[in-house]
Amino acid sequence: MIIKPTRHSFFFFLAYSSANTSIHILAITVRHLVIKIIGLFFCFFSLIPLSACQSTSQINIQIQGKQSLSFTGRGAAAGAMLDSLMPGGIAIGIAIDEGIAKDFYKSILDYQPDFSIQKLIHSHLKKSHSNFDHIEIKSYGFRTSSKGENQISAWLDLQFVCKQNVVDVAYPSDFSDIATEDFDRLKNNGKKLFEMLDEAVYRALQSSINNQCK
Repeated sequence: MIIKPTRHSFFFFLAYSSANTSIHILAITVRHLVIKIIGLFFCFFSLIPLSACQSTSQINIQIQGKQSLSFTGRGAAAGAMLDSLMPGGIAIGIAIDEGIAKDFYKSILDYQPDFSIQKLIHSHLKKSHSNFDHIEIKSYGFRTSSKGENQISAWLDLQFVCKQNVVDVAYPSDFSDIATEDFDRLKNNGKKLFEMLDEAVYRALQSSINNQCK
């Protein structure tokens, strides 16, 4: 038996096809909308670390006075003793300390060839939530500890400017529980020297943030 199409069946077919087309178009529209929302979501969150990096790189970090790593302690003590016995003893002591500083700096460069105190500070700024306008490095390096002539600690003297506040931080003077290392173990240990400076920078930044540089 052959079923002839009627006018009603024809209109039903058109309505059915139109409904399917509308549903298909709606599905495509919704899919594109979802894709756009997801894209915007990832773009927004991907821009956050980028803007953070840009803001920290704009912080001005300057070294005041002497640009190189310093050491004080052994030579100063020896120079004071020599000065009482012969003229120029203090100068000899300073020369001894400068020689030690150069050896320490060379050891750090052997371990971390692109080391600079500014780069080290910037690496910590990227991880912190701070509003520094300017950081001044008055001095940095190593010095003998109060624990003994052979015990060496990192040494930092920094000034932080933020929100019209000025915060001075001196390491190790402003801190307790300071890590020290035996002088003879440090002479050729660039990794340990770097780690000691790294810890000093971290603690100095945290101290400044807790003191009005939030």
